[in-house]
Amino acid sequence: MAKPSLPLVSALAAVLGLGLGGQASSPPPAETAATVADRQGPAPPAYTMTAPVTRMVMIRLRNGTDVLEGLKQGVAEQGIRNAVIVGGFGSLIRYHVHVVTTQELPTVDGFVKVDRPQDVLNVSGYVIDGRLHPHITLADQETAMGGHIEPDTHVLTFLNVALAVLPDDASLDRFDDWQWR
Repeated sequence: MAKPSLPLVSALAAVLGLGLGGQASSPPPAETAATVADRQGPAPPAYTMTAPVTRMVMIRLRNGTDVLEGLKQGVAEQGIRNAVIVGGFGSLIRYHVHVVTTQELPTVDGFVKVDRPQDVLNVSGYVIDGRLHPHITLADQETAMGGHIEPDTHVLTFLNVALAVLPDDASLDRFDDWQWR
């Protein structure tokens, strides 16, 4: 079998995101000048950005821990400014969440507090400039529920949450800005 030519290998490496030395190529910039300028006007139907993941951080909360306080502590301890909460699982003693209750903007939040054990099916959200925006999906034997995590949500067995940390300059500030429309 003939050896592949160097241009073919280079093209394949570029498609796979590899340099010829086997190292990952440079990631795209977190934002371009055009992206920043786009945020000055009305929101496009779909706003996108790319950013490299600088590291993964796993946070484990123990029995009795307030979820919001535990996540804030973990984010501060790890010096995380921007991140995507990519998943989480565990169980809760009780939960407190808010959900939207209206179809108009600004929305009206409805608060739900339940004092019974629940399995955590997932945790998702963002860390934006050090500020948490976490959501949770829960279930018991009869129903599933979810919403924005509020104080007084407490861990039963444990809660494991994984965060994909982004560069400090990866601006996520528009991703939860309901007024940018």
